[in-house]
Amino acid sequence: MTAERSNTTDAGRTGHTGTEVPGIVDWVVGLFAALVGAGMAVGGGVAYWVLDRGELESGLTDVPVLDLGLTRGELVTAALPALEWLFIGIVASGLVLVAGGVGFVLSRRRTRRRATQAGETPGTVWAHAVYGAATAALVPVAPLSGLVGGGVAGYLEPPARSSSRAGALAGLVGLIPAIGILAAGAVGVVVGASAVGELNAGLLIGGLGGGALLAVLVALSAGLGALGGALADRLV
Repeated sequence: MTAERSNTTDAGRTGHTGTEVPGIVDWVVGLFAALVGAGMAVGGGVAYWVLDRGELESGLTDVPVLDLGLTRGELVTAALPALEWLFIGIVASGLVLVAGGVGFVLSRRRTRRRATQAGETPGTVWAHAVYGAATAALVPVAPLSGLVGGGVAGYLEPPARSSSRAGALAGLVGLIPAIGILAAGAVGVVVGASAVGELNAGLLIGGLGGGALLAVLVALSAGLGALGGALADRLV
């Protein structure tokens, strides 16, 4: 993880940032990320462990396999590795969240210590982005969550810096777990399609389709976050 640099240009400034975010918030955010990540890792691991071909086949009895051009056995053969990779992605993303939560707390402790010694403010754009992303995770409605998360990050940015940039970063930070899951799912689609002799279709759906979906998610997350940051900078 890249070490944070304390903000030396905004010391003594006033504006909508007012007081600094208390250090206890770093612990709350880190613990929240670690708990969510641990839940994802455990849930994904259990799902991977209990995944069974027979149960999967019985669960697909109502799927119109003729429309897919596959027999029921081929459909199960393709779906099994796809689901396995999906669960692996959930586990991996959960572990990344755990490591990220721990790393965030440790990084913020170092930054706050250095800032205190130098008489500077410990606020950084990356810390504000993480605060925004954590806030967005608590909002259940997807479009609104991006605006709220970006707004929090933008509100915390000092007036001399770009609130919209902080908001966009908040949107991208919050997207990190989804990127891992999406990537693993795309690999699973390719592997599953290859298992039934449909590698080209798998590459089309998993590769191009997954890449297009990722591009849309990145654009929406960054765009909504930037909009939320800009609104917070102008309305507060």
